[in-house]
Amino acid sequence: MATTSAQVQQLYVVSLGHAADKAGLDYWMSELNAESPTLTLENLGTKFINERPEYSDNYGGLSRSDTIITLYNNLFNRSPDTTDLDYWASGAGTAVPTDQLLTTFVNGATTADAQVIANKVVVAQAYTIAAGSNYTLADSTTVLDGVDGTTVSVDDALDKLENGSLSGIAIPAGVAALKAQANAELALVAFEASAVTELSALNKEAFALNDKLETPAELETLGIPSEDGVLAYEDVDQSITNATLLRDAVSGSTTEELQAGASTGLLELAADRKAYTIEAGTVGHVGLVIDYENAVNANNALIAAAPKAVNIAIAKVQTDFTVAEGSTGLELVHANEAAGTFIDSATTLYQSLTNPKATIAQISAITDAFDTFLGVDGAADFSKMKVLAATDYAKKVAQGAEEAAATAITGTAGDAYKTAFADKIDLDTNLANALAADALVTQAQLLDGTHLSLEAATEVTLPSFVKDLADKSTNTTDLYYSAAEAGVERSTYYIANFNKDDAIYVGEGYTLNTNNAVDGTGHFTGSDANSLEVFFTQVSYDSKVVTVVMEKNAVGNAVGGATSNTIEIELSGIESLTDVSFSNGVIFSSPVFA
Repeated sequence: MATTSAQVQQLYVVSLGHAADKAGLDYWMSELNAESPTLTLENLGTKFINERPEYSDNYGGLSRSDTIITLYNNLFNRSPDTTDLDYWASGAGTAVPTDQLLTTFVNGATTADAQVIANKVVVAQAYTIAAGSNYTLADSTTVLDGVDGTTVSVDDALDKLENGSLSGIAIPAGVAALKAQANAELALVAFEASAVTELSALNKEAFALNDKLETPAELETLGIPSEDGVLAYEDVDQSITNATLLRDAVSGSTTEELQAGASTGLLELAADRKAYTIEAGTVGHVGLVIDYENAVNANNALIAAAPKAVNIAIAKVQTDFTVAEGSTGLELVHANEAAGTFIDSATTLYQSLTNPKATIAQISAITDAFDTFLGVDGAADFSKMKVLAATDYAKKVAQGAEEAAATAITGTAGDAYKTAFADKIDLDTNLANALAADALVTQAQLLDGTHLSLEAATEVTLPSFVKDLADKSTNTTDLYYSAAEAGVERSTYYIANFNKDDAIYVGEGYTLNTNNAVDGTGHFTGSDANSLEVFFTQVSYDSKVVTVVMEKNAVGNAVGGATSNTIEIELSGIESLTDVSFSNGVIFSSPVFA
């Protein structure tokens, strides 16, 4: 997955406290998305922390407590509460090195804190694009002042891009909000694409853990991929709910209660074990305890072969068995003689291979004999059966060893000890399952929180004079926009009286192509098939109508492209092509906005 500009912008915001400059942003994007990149996003974050003076200016020389407080305020616009401060400054959180605290705080941010970061990134992206060559470090910091988790703070910050309070920046009213909204939507799309893989993997872990529970949860399967095999975010976000359902099914107790129960169980086991091993008049109880616990642990470490896989293997070998037996059955007689047993089907063959009373030598004799009997044609099927049989044989032997070890421990004290040991295993298993489920819930909640914050960041307040191109009202000064979507039919709009203070926001990443001509099929010649372009055309000066053509994809109106992938806007009231201009994603009539 390619690194997005929003991801790099976040590093600038959280590590350095200011928006990126366009040249720096472009440089790091090219490095991270190179064909054979030598830099990762994580490496870049480390470089910022260890090498950039802005980071050392903010945090250099601070105590750990002051660093934590400063990080919280810079990241989330708030101070840590006493519990958090104590945890990170002197508690278990001290295991995280100071230079890794920033990354830890960002990755573990609550939904509310993540919203603050998302809003800052939205504003930073808008500033970087609007500033261009007029970028200053002071303004890139100032524009973020006061940005918190609210949409009002975003609106106030975007106003700075329009009111002339920043050096050399005074873009048309409403454009900052549109730029911020567009960049927030891009960040949301990029996050959803990257989260699909993580959520799909999380769901597999949830189902695997659920299969281990005595009373599993009723988890929902994920959505069905589209025709091209691609899963969308809405297809996989069920895994967030599944993680919570799984944790609820593990136990009715909190993790802390389960940990306390496991500790109590350990003490009770120690007491019952001691009572049995020092029981008056007994000899060898210590050895019996060791044998029993080793046998139980060995058995619990093994998992029997999946019944479905076993049934399939038996069915396939049965077909080979029937063919190998031939018309006389002599081949089977010879095989049984060599094996030292009687086997007449794939089912009895599997039973013989998994007989826990058989020795390894006896098992080897059976496999050798039936390797020959089934021959080359049955080799592949028998090979799979042998693997499954070896798994079941080991499990049955372990079960028998546990049963024998348990039988050797008798008496009231012995029974109490075995019960305590079994209870301790259950407590430990439940705790381990709960901790694993907790980890999945935490991961799911972080992804969900980030998604919610990015969704909220797209809710930028647009001024009332900002209108979609489909809105035909042209009685007042207006800023128009249209969300260009590739792969849909051509859209045509008409704007009457495109006045000098009117403008059209086309989006980011567009360039104006003035070196073009229209051929007989309606395509532009001289266009760049590798970039999004805007074209201006006019049939004749007398028409006083200029047509704007916006590509919806890089080849939208190029020769060999598709004319359907364009937006065409007829602007009446424009005298000539010289009366319409394009800059910074905005089309406007001359004179340029003051």
